[in-house]
Amino acid sequence: MSAHNKKNYRLKWWWAALTGLTLVVIIALSILSMNINSIAHTQINKLLNTYLAGGGSLDAIDVELAEGRVEVKGLIVNSPQHFGSTPFVHLETLALDVKLISLLGGSLAAEELVLKDLSIVVVRDDEGNVSVLNIVKPGKADAESDTEPPVDPDESGVFIPSIGIDTIRFENIRISLIDGLSKQQWSSELQLDLAVDDLQLRDVMHADILCGKIMFALSGLRVDQPPGFEMEPFASLDRLEIHSDGLDFGAPEMVIESVRVKGPSLSLIVQKDGTFNLQRLGQIFGGPVEEPDTVEPPKEEPGILKRLIGMLKGRRGKADEQITEVAPSKPSAETKRPVIMVKKARLEDGALTYQNDSLPKKGIALPIKDIELNVSGLRLFDTREESPPASVSGSFALSQPEDHPTAYLGLLGAIGHVGVGFPLINSQVRVTGFKLDTLGAMVPSATRKAIGATGLDADIALAVNTESLHLNSSILTDRNVKYNTIKITGPLNAPKVQMDKILLGVVGRLSGGIFRLGKDSIHAGADIASGGVEVTKGLGSAALNIGKSILKGARGVGTGVVARDKEQIKSGLTDSTAGTVVVTVDSARNVGSSTVQGGASSYSSLKGGARLNAWNQGIPVRHEAAMERAQNALTTMPYPPVTE
Repeated sequence: MSAHNKKNYRLKWWWAALTGLTLVVIIALSILSMNINSIAHTQINKLLNTYLAGGGSLDAIDVELAEGRVEVKGLIVNSPQHFGSTPFVHLETLALDVKLISLLGGSLAAEELVLKDLSIVVVRDDEGNVSVLNIVKPGKADAESDTEPPVDPDESGVFIPSIGIDTIRFENIRISLIDGLSKQQWSSELQLDLAVDDLQLRDVMHADILCGKIMFALSGLRVDQPPGFEMEPFASLDRLEIHSDGLDFGAPEMVIESVRVKGPSLSLIVQKDGTFNLQRLGQIFGGPVEEPDTVEPPKEEPGILKRLIGMLKGRRGKADEQITEVAPSKPSAETKRPVIMVKKARLEDGALTYQNDSLPKKGIALPIKDIELNVSGLRLFDTREESPPASVSGSFALSQPEDHPTAYLGLLGAIGHVGVGFPLINSQVRVTGFKLDTLGAMVPSATRKAIGATGLDADIALAVNTESLHLNSSILTDRNVKYNTIKITGPLNAPKVQMDKILLGVVGRLSGGIFRLGKDSIHAGADIASGGVEVTKGLGSAALNIGKSILKGARGVGTGVVARDKEQIKSGLTDSTAGTVVVTVDSARNVGSSTVQGGASSYSSLKGGARLNAWNQGIPVRHEAAMERAQNALTTMPYPPVTE
């Protein structure tokens, strides 16, 4: 055979061998493709029952090699024995579509990742064992893996390939905690949903992460009261929703389009023996919950004013000799946090209940409802002086005992430098229609006699900068008596406090009762001076103005007081904060006239029950006018805040 023929023969042989091998591979892949689902299903079920203490099962798995798609349905991971029959994990659907061509380039690109109807239930039994820590059979968890984790070429750490996913959808992810350690079973649950478009994990170790539109939602949150407390849930939340049009986690600024919180509620309860539900709830996670045989008296703690100043400085309320001042460290360029811009945030339909049955004579209950809070332009971790402050507004209604009318609180403010020490704050607060009976025994009889009234309206102004604060508060009672109740000025670490003498008994009982602080609450480093009482004769703090705007003017107003008020307001922040009392009295200029049952009459000229009824019925319109004044007062406060 010639050399040419030999060469052709060898080529024909190689082509035949290659063709045969290709046919074998195709046939093998065809057989594998037809049986891969069955093989995978069998092996996964085997692994679940080999390694897991409670075993598990998988209903179905669909692997489409040519399409790069995997779908898992009906995955169950049972809880270990003695942890109940509820599965630890129950997954209805998991689907992943991978772009196979991307694997050739050392990255992973996927069209879709879907996770639907996942339930996770974590249980602690009556001996303190936690199900998730006992999910793997003894001995199996200690088995060493034969594979080594991939390492990047320059040995700088674990190599994580670039990952890109066009669409991520997590729907109805439910998480439940059940605690059986105490006599009364405790539980908590929530639901999560997540939608992300165009996620790019380019370099996770260096925070090189980008994504398009994102929506995160938390709903159905419920936290039971701890053992020994029989009331509505400790906390609940209808829904929390966060939206962004796109995030770059490596950029100097990230923008959140909106945050919405709907239907949050919290119930704080102090029982007769002084047991606080929040502390008891903490014991659930810190160790066994035991019923106390004896109740120890509360330990002496720093006073309320000192604790307030400690909060302003970021302390934890320790005594001065226990506090060590630490200069804040300047973050390096590598560790500097990005600015987070929240365009709009809204809290609605909130509720808070505070009940304290440990107080002398009679406990108190403060059911607060219709809590609303709106924030726009909030910038977190932004220290630039030129950055504008966020606008804040809030309100709530307080249900009062003994058929008293509802009281209202409104708040307006500007806030900046949030997240970098104590923020810069300008704020105006208005309280309208508050009844002394709401605080029960917290208001001593001597204070009630001194005030000589059943209800009050209050104005509060606050300005805080990095070094000092200026807080001023006043009340105007339903008897037209004004009290300059409290004024706090000066540096954050050594402010001067001026307080009207009528408040001493009230604050003393509040600090020893509601807050359970020490007896030295009032005089702990505070300079207290008794204030004066001014009776504004002829000045109505509010009015019933039937059929007319409440802001159309006043009749019979004391011109001297009003003239003085105008001068103080014109002088800027110093007097708009210090003159908050005056703003209250100036309400007479706006709503000083009263129309009762169709006839013009000065509110201050009413007597007895007629005066009280008019004051009670006028709460809503007074509050509307008070918030109008608060807005005007806030606009006079310079930013950054001036506290001198």
